[in-house]
Amino acid sequence: VEKTDGAILVHYFSHRGSLLVPLVVGLIKKLARVYFDIEIEMEQLQLQDEAEGVNHTSWRVTTVNPEEAFKLRGKKSKRRQRREGGESGEDETISTAATTVSRYERTFRGAGTQASNLRVEEFVKRSFRNPDCELYHALTLEQYIYLCEYWKENKTNEGKWCYETWAIHGAENSQTWATLDDLPPRLNPETIQELHFGGKVPKTGAFPPDENGNLQSFPPKIRVVNDITGKSKDLTVVKDSSITMEEAIYNHPDLEDTKIKEFPPEWQEQLSAGGLEIKCAVWNDEIDDAYHIFSLDDLKTTTTKQLYELVPKSFDPIKLYVQCEEAIRVDDDEEDI
Repeated sequence: VEKTDGAILVHYFSHRGSLLVPLVVGLIKKLARVYFDIEIEMEQLQLQDEAEGVNHTSWRVTTVNPEEAFKLRGKKSKRRQRREGGESGEDETISTAATTVSRYERTFRGAGTQASNLRVEEFVKRSFRNPDCELYHALTLEQYIYLCEYWKENKTNEGKWCYETWAIHGAENSQTWATLDDLPPRLNPETIQELHFGGKVPKTGAFPPDENGNLQSFPPKIRVVNDITGKSKDLTVVKDSSITMEEAIYNHPDLEDTKIKEFPPEWQEQLSAGGLEIKCAVWNDEIDDAYHIFSLDDLKTTTTKQLYELVPKSFDPIKLYVQCEEAIRVDDDEEDI
């Protein structure tokens, strides 16, 4: 390989061969831009499995701006300034974030929101996986996602980001780790509401991942409300691509027992006569409008997995209003378009 001043070599190996090579290129360029504040060029030298004996992919990495090459290798950038009576013998040293902690911290703080968000995600992940931390296996998938999003947008009581307030070092520094009491109000075991997050309360060791590392998921409860009578019932519904909303929700035995689907006589009379029809509206309290309105026929083909995907990052009970709406009549001689 021909040497190039100011360049570094990057080698990549995967059991999947060269399948993810384009992703790796994009990731490295993004890391260079976000963490090191440089634009780089990647010249591919060889591709894994492209020829016999080639067991990895490699690139020659250089900076677009040659004057920033020192950032790749952590070398000194010498600036000798002439002063009256002689030259300054002081050198300004600029190291990469990988080699100097202070530079690493400045990079994170100076790289904007994206870098901060990545550090929050890393902090939550390490807390969840550290057996000596109170947050160890203490969260469901939904709680884990909520905590990441909350700490990305909110600082602690000290006015700092989570990764500035707490850290995970050694056992002697356990007092610096985040605890269950440090969780935000909607997650804190002392203040969490019973129906939030599927009724699950954060607890150390309560929610270990499966053998593949997947976090335990407990989707929000479904609150079915009769829009006319105001009667309601909270249901625990599985998230499944093979179970329809009709099976899991509308025909649920608890709705029959609580008479959620029964309407006052004057409404029931119009339903029987065909002047009204039943619709189910998945409600968005934030905008006071429906995410989507399902007909009874829609419930037969829509799965519970699709329902949960319709309502993003919900930790409250998902509200499903059973409504009566005026039936749409189509004349026999009206032509379909």
